[in-house]
Amino acid sequence: MTRPEQMRSYAAVESEIHVIEGASFMQYIPVSNDFRSCNVSFKNVAKNNFKRNVSIILDLHSENISIPSSYEDKGNLFSRLSSLGEGYCGFRLINSQKTDPEEWILSVETGTKIMYTSFLVKHYDLDKMHRTQKVTVGLSTTIECGRPITQSQDFCQIYNPNGELVFEGERCNLFIPMVTMLDLGTWRCMSGLLQSMDTLEYTIEVVSTGISENEGWVIESDLYYKIGCRILSNINPKLCRMVDPTGHEYSIRSNLVTERYTTFQTNLKNKTCGIEIPKPLLAHEYGIWKCDMENQGTLLYVGNSTDTQYNDTLFTNVDLDHQFSIKCRISYVADSCYIVSPNGSRYLPDIPTRAQLGECSLSVKWASKTDNGAWSCFFVRRNKVVAESVKFEVNVRDVLCTNLVKAKIGDNVELSCKTGNFNLQYCWFMSPTGIIYHLFNDYSSEKIAYSGKGLEYGDCTIAIFNIEEEQYGNWSCILRKGTNYRSAEEVHSLQLSTIAQNDVYQASAMVVFIGLIFGVVVTILFVVLKKDRRNGRTNMRHLVSVKYHRGSTAEVSQCDN
Repeated sequence: MTRPEQMRSYAAVESEIHVIEGASFMQYIPVSNDFRSCNVSFKNVAKNNFKRNVSIILDLHSENISIPSSYEDKGNLFSRLSSLGEGYCGFRLINSQKTDPEEWILSVETGTKIMYTSFLVKHYDLDKMHRTQKVTVGLSTTIECGRPITQSQDFCQIYNPNGELVFEGERCNLFIPMVTMLDLGTWRCMSGLLQSMDTLEYTIEVVSTGISENEGWVIESDLYYKIGCRILSNINPKLCRMVDPTGHEYSIRSNLVTERYTTFQTNLKNKTCGIEIPKPLLAHEYGIWKCDMENQGTLLYVGNSTDTQYNDTLFTNVDLDHQFSIKCRISYVADSCYIVSPNGSRYLPDIPTRAQLGECSLSVKWASKTDNGAWSCFFVRRNKVVAESVKFEVNVRDVLCTNLVKAKIGDNVELSCKTGNFNLQYCWFMSPTGIIYHLFNDYSSEKIAYSGKGLEYGDCTIAIFNIEEEQYGNWSCILRKGTNYRSAEEVHSLQLSTIAQNDVYQASAMVVFIGLIFGVVVTILFVVLKKDRRNGRTNMRHLVSVKYHRGSTAEVSQCDN
């Protein structure tokens, strides 16, 4: 009889098995040989905490196993363990438990040698497969599931209470910026993990604790005003800000004070923020204070303030293709808000919860011509049927230029392109004969000069002295806005035309008539401009200014933008 060689180590399929509780796994030696016997053993902890090996014989041709009669199977291990059979030296363990052995040894004997492999089985805890999550309608929340370990899932699918797939990715979490009644109900997460062959299904029952109403207080004593707030959402604030009626902000923490204010009432762990203001109040302390914790909070009326007036019409200028923001503010707490553009499109604000602080804002990355006009912010209060609105006028500025200049030979004229105070990288003019003039501030020569307010103000203007016949025709104004050299270059066409001699005589004859109506025109313009300023608006075409050099008979018309 040939004696087996000394035992030698041999690699199994997996040197370390990671599995979640309740999942199943198998292990075997991946060799094809004339096996005579196969065993699996593990260390068992006895009553005196002494570990001893327990050996199990695995049948090579069936699922049968042989166990020691002395082994006390408290965890029903052997009812869950079976041999792979079909000539494989290996086993299958179903419904794996955390109480199962961790250290295992698989060994096989051939006619000449014994091979073995040792491996570990590690279990991972799962989050609760079925749980209830309490939320507050009107505030934010996050649906989280399927993350029992720090690694990402193989895949994750989240279904809302209507059964609609709303998220698909590696990490099972979905942020809901503002909870509505439609979000209440049973959410399902289907998660694929490395440690389980089956797809895991989590269910989360989302229930409402009510509609958010953060607490706020203004308590007056003989010596102090105690003001503050407490938020009722599920966030854990790390910072609180108090904003006084003038807009000055204070960062509030329990251990910070100023010469005037103390923070005895502040405890961020309890979601509470407050300060004490000594009497008598200073002039800037009367009015509406803002208690803000992570974009949630309330407004506080200090000093018997009942002034709830606010500006219901706002205005801003913005350059085409430039970022701008709609920012509306009111002087009372709102439950929610939304924003409507000039074309009727409806948008939720960037941070919905700031409606509690009387704010509604929306950032627009690129201004287009369709953004020009009246935007509206609508604020909704629980005790009001009709939403109150704030109008926000947006004026989108484009390039303005002189379109047609008529002049006679020898006149001095100007051709102009203006962007409405939008900085220019460069300003070029190309003449009808193809000559390119690269203009910059303060440039001047006998025939050509820069005549604008400055490139940094978006003014690209060329002055032409003593014009010659070859300068009549189509000119091109070439410019690039902003500081990004990847921005698009713009080319605008302007025309310099001649005035016939009889037109010059007619122009001279009309000087007296023009002088008579000049006074009337100035008066009308004064009234119109005064009215525009009172309305907080200025027509952009007033920004175009074409200078007439003394002695010039040039006629100018402006481009229509």
